[in-house]
Amino acid sequence: MTKYIQIIKIVTVVLLLSSCGSNENDSAVVIPTHTVSLSEAATSEIEAICTVRSNNPLKIYSIYDEVIETIYKDKGDVVKKGEILFSYHKDNIQSQINNLKFELKRKENKLSFLKGESSRLQQKMTLVLNGYSTYYDDNKERLESTKEKFLEKIKQQLPESVDYIRAKNNTSDLIIEIASLKSQIKDKAKRLESYDFYSPKDGIIINANIALGRSGSQSDLGSDENFLYLIGEPTNLESFCSVNELQALGINLDDSVNISFPSLTEQEPINATVDTIDPELKSESGITKLSFSASFSVDDKSRVRPGMRAIAKIKPSLNSKSESIYLPLSSVENVDGGFVVYKKVQDQFVKVVVTVKRTNNGYELMDGLNIGDLIASYPSMLEN
Repeated sequence: MTKYIQIIKIVTVVLLLSSCGSNENDSAVVIPTHTVSLSEAATSEIEAICTVRSNNPLKIYSIYDEVIETIYKDKGDVVKKGEILFSYHKDNIQSQINNLKFELKRKENKLSFLKGESSRLQQKMTLVLNGYSTYYDDNKERLESTKEKFLEKIKQQLPESVDYIRAKNNTSDLIIEIASLKSQIKDKAKRLESYDFYSPKDGIIINANIALGRSGSQSDLGSDENFLYLIGEPTNLESFCSVNELQALGINLDDSVNISFPSLTEQEPINATVDTIDPELKSESGITKLSFSASFSVDDKSRVRPGMRAIAKIKPSLNSKSESIYLPLSSVENVDGGFVVYKKVQDQFVKVVVTVKRTNNGYELMDGLNIGDLIASYPSMLEN
């Protein structure tokens, strides 16, 4: 019996020890490391997954605070310059034009009446003044005035003269009002013509945020989220690509790029060059990546379209850089104007001062480490 009890005690101790060891391993934080070595990016061909985009696409915004009534073109459609894209609701502005035309007609009729009345009064005054002119000729010796002053005095006392002056003033006011109405009608008619919106260029609609009944707004101008159409040239394209951090170190402007399209087996690969490199690296799913693009052109018959997947192969033009050692940007810290990394020595990480040179997209190691050394990929994790 005693023997069995001893065996049970031994098994219990073993299980307890095993359990303790397992907990330590489970709770340990694994620090990712990078092995210092010659950069493969400096000597190997780089392959990147890319997306075809239109080069310098044009954004179309709403120009009026009006409801969109008809949509003629949508995402994916090929359009020609001068081809209608959409129309605004026209009833409101057409009603305004009709009201202005009605008011114009009313004022023109009134003007016509006043002109007739002015002519009648003027004829009547002429007859009266002709009579007074004869009277002056017969009595000029006792009137003690020139004929002109005499007739002007008589004219001012005539009721017809007062009515004539009033009619002339009203006529002048109406002429100004009619000119204003004609100008408003012209402006409204011109605006009505632009309620049919036409494409300003040949291209393909890459994206469309337009919807029936949506109220277009001038406040949308300049807002990336509120454009109605994004129109790109189907022949002027670019391949937008991303590679991991170490591959990025081997990419330079004007590097040759061979672009192929997996979905178009009949399409021959296109040769281009790297023309833009994003100045900042970005994290995607925990992986630091760099974006770059290469522009190219296709003819009108090509089936290459924006949004397609592409594969870019790049042979870096680094020349003598094949003996260079590059460190991941995330592994180097700037401390008091100097640079440090954390080298793994046995089970600990030790701060090491290094000499590095900032290159096109990363750090080239000049001194402080040896090939084969392990350094922490993310020093910030050491503090946790």
